Amino acid sequence: MVDYFNKKEIIVDVVHHEHANQDSFPFRFGMYYEATLQNRSSQLKIFDCQKFNWQEINRKFEVTAKFINKDKNKVETGKFILIITSYPNPKVVTVIRDDIENEFFLSSLIKSRREAGKLTPKDLLELHPRYERGEVNTFDDLAKAFFEKEKGTTDHYEYQKEIERIRLKTSKELEDLKIELEMVREKLLETENKLEIKEDALKVSENENKELKSDNEKLATQLGIKLKELEAYKQEKNRAEQNNDLLDLNSDNLKLIDVATNVMHRGSICTILKLSDGSERFMKISTFDRDLSVTNKAKTLIGKFVKISCWDPVYAPRKWSSQGYFRNVYEASID
Repeated sequence: MVDYFNKKEIIVDVVHHEHANQDSFPFRFGMYYEATLQNRSSQLKIFDCQKFNWQEINRKFEVTAKFINKDKNKVETGKFILIITSYPNPKVVTVIRDDIENEFFLSSLIKSRREAGKLTPKDLLELHPRYERGEVNTFDDLAKAFFEKEKGTTDHYEYQKEIERIRLKTSKELEDLKIELEMVREKLLETENKLEIKEDALKVSENENKELKSDNEKLATQLGIKLKELEAYKQEKNRAEQNNDLLDLNSDNLKLIDVATNVMHRGSICTILKLSDGSERFMKISTFDRDLSVTNKAKTLIGKFVKISCWDPVYAPRKWSSQGYFRNVYEASID
């Protein structure tokens, strides 16, 4: 369905034999489309569209807009009631000027007298100047003007009865319309509330998805690090075995508190790991960490739980590990 409410210009259909062309345009705007055998309707462009409201959701709506009065060659403003039908464009039900309730009564009176064979579009075109001057802008004034036109052919008493019948019928229709419009407004409000709830739920869902995505990205990053650490550990274990050494990995997860560098220990410059249980681990730089790769890696693990490896000779298990030496450090998750 076309979203007319977001359009500034709309092409509408004015059906030649219906109320809008027969009554509304001639009386209120002095404009009329001649009916032809070839065409049942004419197209009219309305522009600067605003104040959209549904009268019947997804079918009938009102809009205030401007249009070119073809018979006066001037820009006019009217309140259009449009209905979506099988016509190519929204069809004009009626078009009014200002006071909706008063105009509703005028439309009803005009339509009733025309359908009774008492009025023609030509008569309404002739009345239009008086409408513009405000002389026939109420139900009673217009009814009086019609009676003056029909004088001599219409019984005054019967005419008064007919006018009162039209007034009462129109009042009932107007009340019914008000009730329908209130129901439409309530339905629209209910729909808007449901949409707001859905939008809020969608926002919560989007935020949860963002958080989940962020958590997944963090987990993926952590998993990548762990896999990398595990691969490094396996390679170290292989090197130790090729060197006929045993790879000792401490069983307790200890937090790395600090990394001290260039510290003299037993006559050698060492890197020292300071752990959460108060113990320390030492590594001789000149022999085991000439490029400082292990030292730099250890610095990135400060504040984390770690596993610490040490190489002991096959023939002398725990020889170096018992003295507090280490060869590498990993995040505690490698096991």
